[in-house]
Amino acid sequence: MDADRYNSLTYKQTCSYHEKLRESVFRTVEKDFGALGIRLSEISFKDANEANSWKKLWSKPERAASWDWVRLYNEYRGRGGARRFDMAIRRSGALHGLCYGMMERNRLVLRLHALERSPVNHELAGKVLDITLYAADLYATINGAHEIWLCDPVSPAPLSKQRVLPGDQLARRCDPSNAEAKMMSDDDLDNEIQKKIEQAKREIAEKGRNYDGLGDAIEKEGHEGPYFGPRNEIEYRKLIKEIRESGKEDDDEK
Repeated sequence: MDADRYNSLTYKQTCSYHEKLRESVFRTVEKDFGALGIRLSEISFKDANEANSWKKLWSKPERAASWDWVRLYNEYRGRGGARRFDMAIRRSGALHGLCYGMMERNRLVLRLHALERSPVNHELAGKVLDITLYAADLYATINGAHEIWLCDPVSPAPLSKQRVLPGDQLARRCDPSNAEAKMMSDDDLDNEIQKKIEQAKREIAEKGRNYDGLGDAIEKEGHEGPYFGPRNEIEYRKLIKEIRESGKEDDDEK
């Protein structure tokens, strides 16, 4: 397995590979958080539309997300098929949280752009952030990313326990060779992805990256709803521009 083989994949094959990789990460995280009974998937239009309705449901308007989830859905689905990281969190069929992110800087960084939890489904109130960061760490590690960046977290203090640096970077080092891949039979590909996931889990454990309790800590500070994301219209427009610029890199690969 070598990087040349991975780089020789067509754009469609690369997108298909990463879609399968995200699916495998979701199943692993579901199993690791088995006691919570969660179900993870990529974000659908229905999910984004429901999340937009949350704006009116927060008891304090300032806690509502400043962005439009449907617009983000359209921007992400139209671009970055091989770079996108998006995740919807459900429990017992109810939507509890959404997150959008993108691999950037030649896939050396996974930048998480926006995360919000539901204002009405409270069973996972303190767990949505923990689940998201663990899933993102797995995905980033498997892809050989060096860092995870969080876009304007509402409360950097609890995250500092996970070495969030100035600039809101969750810093960690991985082996870039993890990004190597090749197309093979479905069974062989599933086995190869599972090996990558197990390797990533070992690395996360060895480096002491533990996200348990981060969401609870932030909730206790009085922060609810969006855990990170653009805070105003100017930052929101900047994010849309960045997504489109990232998409141009994918267009060059097609």
